[in-house]
Amino acid sequence: AQSLIAAGETFGAGNLPATPELANAANAAIDQDACRIEEIDGRRLFIHVFSPPPRLIIVGAVHIAQPLAQMARIAGYSVFLVDPRPAFVERDGFAGTTPIASWPDEAITDLASTAEPPSSP
Repeated sequence: AQSLIAAGETFGAGNLPATPELANAANAAIDQDACRIEEIDGRRLFIHVFSPPPRLIIVGAVHIAQPLAQMARIAGYSVFLVDPRPAFVERDGFAGTTPIASWPDEAITDLASTAEPPSSP
């Protein structure tokens, strides 16, 4: 059976309680960004970590940003392109990036405070 434990609640077919020992094991696995097998309360558990991809924030939609964005996407990064000029961030050559038409200080603050990118105006 599989269970998903998120924010202290258990979801799924298993009857696995969200104990402090399990939370500690899960947090240790998350810190190491690695799956692991743990023995907890007489049960052998596989803890599978689902980490978001690393982020690359490119400031300035200039010519060198195009190959940089492409290399980052190939390497598995989630790429955000920040430029206050909407026509620049939404032009061809930046496919697969998340365009953010905003001033860099605002965009970086928004990206740092949330898992979701800010919407472009």
